[in-house]
Amino acid sequence: MRALLLLAAACLGSAQETGYPLIYAAAKQGGQYMQSYYLPPAPSTTPWAPAWSPDGKWIAVAMQGSIWKVDPASGDATELTYNARYHSSPAISPDGKWIVYTADDDQQTIQLEILNVSTGESRPLTHDRQVYLDPVFSPDGRTLAYVSTLPNGYLNIYIRKIRDGAWEGEPVALTVDNRHDRDRLYVGAWDSHTQPGWTPDGKQIVFVSNLGATLGSGDLCACRLKRTATARPPE
Repeated sequence: MRALLLLAAACLGSAQETGYPLIYAAAKQGGQYMQSYYLPPAPSTTPWAPAWSPDGKWIAVAMQGSIWKVDPASGDATELTYNARYHSSPAISPDGKWIVYTADDDQQTIQLEILNVSTGESRPLTHDRQVYLDPVFSPDGRTLAYVSTLPNGYLNIYIRKIRDGAWEGEPVALTVDNRHDRDRLYVGAWDSHTQPGWTPDGKQIVFVSNLGATLGSGDLCACRLKRTATARPPE
């Protein structure tokens, strides 16, 4: 028994040394594959997830834990955000007034924060122990799509109304938890729905899903939105 306990302790220590301890506890799928190939790199100095401003004059990019504003003509970069969390995946509103981005809290949670571009002030949009990823504004700027581990730890697509930098209404799930009939290599048995993007008319969301896929990250899927959503908000 003592030998088994020592072995377990050694394995845990080894996992922590290699960078894969029990992190992002809310995410129950994907393991090291998810951390290495899907989640924004944290920490890292690598420029990540560039997003053009609506007028095409500048680019928002994640780098060294902050969101930066880059002038593509001169290469000049201005730091827009900074706090104890690691920022990534900027999404600029169609009017250019707001930037929503992910905020990694020491590989424990990933929250959403929002920046008022004109004032330089940032504040949290979410406050829990979940993981939030891939924020993207609708073409009219009134809705945000994103990925969340709510409610059970598996990656699903949500939309939520947003106005003047604050939520307006409850989140609505566009996908639901679904278990594949086998435990798939790397990604596990539970399906993942990620990387949402709006069509130009705002009527559909296209996303990556491995629903029904035995191997690989899956296929591109589309969800047509109705004026009155029928999906239930997460409990």
